[in-house]
Amino acid sequence: MITLLVFMTTCHALFSEDLLNRSITLGISGVYVYKDDFGGLAPGYGGMITYNYHLSEDYLLGINLLRYELHPGSNPGLMSFSYGFTFQHFWKKSWGDLGNFLPYLSYSILLNQGILAGVSGRALAHNTRIALGMEVKLEQRHHLGLEGLWNYASYGYFGMDGKNYQNAGLGLNYRYSF
Repeated sequence: MITLLVFMTTCHALFSEDLLNRSITLGISGVYVYKDDFGGLAPGYGGMITYNYHLSEDYLLGINLLRYELHPGSNPGLMSFSYGFTFQHFWKKSWGDLGNFLPYLSYSILLNQGILAGVSGRALAHNTRIALGMEVKLEQRHHLGLEGLWNYASYGYFGMDGKNYQNAGLGLNYRYSF
């Protein structure tokens, strides 16, 4: 039933020329780990894809279909896949017109599935992600964004309670509205 509802609302969005109420965001990021309980996570990089619902001109609710992060050169190495929700709030035009520049604040709550090198199995974590960024509206449907981000992930697994890490980084995003 939920799949049918999403399909119907997406079809409506695709055929409605005056209302752009959905979008897809593709992003890449580089992160620096400044606190970790694993004992040696190196800087990492990642990518993500998010399906967004435009709640209004100023708010997006996104479903993170996949967020991937890898820390090569770490000992132990960590790779994670994340799924969850993002809420994005844009600068209101009533606060001042900035033209095609759209500052925003976003907050994500994610579920991480982590793989730690040398340890069998997978781990689950709660992940909080906060980003402050700026999108540039290239055309009606095309936006390019740059953001500063902060992540906190808390793993509890394999008999090791409270293993967590925090990182900060930069992200580059492309958003296509339809």
